[in-house]
Amino acid sequence: MEYNKTIRNPIIDIWPTLNRVQATLNLSTSEMAELLEMSEKLFLRFRNERRTISLYSALAFATRMNLTLSALYANRIDFGILARHYFGDTNYLPKRYTIGAFSKKRTVVNFLNYVQSARGTAFRLELLRHFQLTEAAFSDTESPINILFLTELLEFLRTSGFDDEDFFHIGTNTYFTNRESPIALALSSLKTCESLFERINSELFVHFDRNTHYRLIRLEKDGCIKEATPNEEVCDLLKITKPGNRDGCIQKAGTISMLPVYLGFSPAQVMETSCIHEGDSSCRFEVSYPPGVAPKLRALRMPKFQKAARA
Repeated sequence: MEYNKTIRNPIIDIWPTLNRVQATLNLSTSEMAELLEMSEKLFLRFRNERRTISLYSALAFATRMNLTLSALYANRIDFGILARHYFGDTNYLPKRYTIGAFSKKRTVVNFLNYVQSARGTAFRLELLRHFQLTEAAFSDTESPINILFLTELLEFLRTSGFDDEDFFHIGTNTYFTNRESPIALALSSLKTCESLFERINSELFVHFDRNTHYRLIRLEKDGCIKEATPNEEVCDLLKITKPGNRDGCIQKAGTISMLPVYLGFSPAQVMETSCIHEGDSSCRFEVSYPPGVAPKLRALRMPKFQKAARA
């Protein structure tokens, strides 16, 4: 590890946490010392004297346990997940994210891909450690996950400095994540934006989002209006009043804007004019179809987030 071994951490006693980890995983003294990158003799001396370990050792331990440093210091650890990962079940997903699982892990992979392009690989790894999850948990992109995880992921990104434009472009990035998928092949066979939005509303949107019921309020040659209302089954299973959050709706607008690109057209302009997370009875997305065929993909002009004026 490329860290300065002389750096000291804040004076925080993490020995109760280290002792619990050792007991949970049934680790020997030598195994604990190795995880902390200390000699066994030094480990015993530090433990017996309850001395503060170096930041280098704390970081080495947290990294090997797939934890953030802050989680280690605050004892904010799910020891069940810790044990599952340590003993080889690296694709384990906590039960709280599998109840009412009406989303696909492919959506999470899209988030991770955008995060990596915006902040780099290190931030992607830090994000996964924040949730005590690994890349292996999302290797099967067609397996289910619930919207609770997606909502918590959005909340983490918001507190990490991501803004409306980022969330919209997480949505537009869906096209690049899915363009080789069966969904893309099904959409590419259509000829017009009218047929695209009619079909995706009636049968294909379940591949993107089963947490919400969609219906077309208006379908014309120049655009359409889509209405979204919560799936009550999801709300009952998760014991919530409405799924997702406002940032999820912004991301959804970005996803919708890129649907015409599957047909070879430029992106659509999408504006959310009402939102259940701002007190409205439903979410409504007004879609203006693109004027013509898109240029080559590398020169594609990406849409921008448009915030609707509210009364």
